[in-house]
Amino acid sequence: MRLGGGYADLLAAEPSGRLAIIEVKLAKSPEARRAVIAQVLTYAAYLRGMTRETLEQDVLAAYLRGHEHESLDHLLTAAVQDGSFGTSGYGSLLKRGCAPAEGAL
Repeated sequence: MRLGGGYADLLAAEPSGRLAIIEVKLAKSPEARRAVIAQVLTYAAYLRGMTRETLEQDVLAAYLRGHEHESLDHLLTAAVQDGSFGTSGYGSLLKRGCAPAEGAL
């Protein structure tokens, strides 16, 4: 997933709407860990304050098109097959998820 000047391994959203950047690495050295943390912080800075529309258009557009989804709502509704996903409140939760100081390592 392209985020700014790099590619994140995975970008996920918690049920609360908070985004989670996931990097999968095999190296165990302290230097490699510091590099991964710096990488994740760079991606988080790119997402910080991003609107839902910008996330859909600039970050997720290729993925959504490639999987035949017209929007993030469409993708999430299809993914949550038990009908428990409601699109009405998710946009505001996602907005909070991109807000400053909402991330955690």
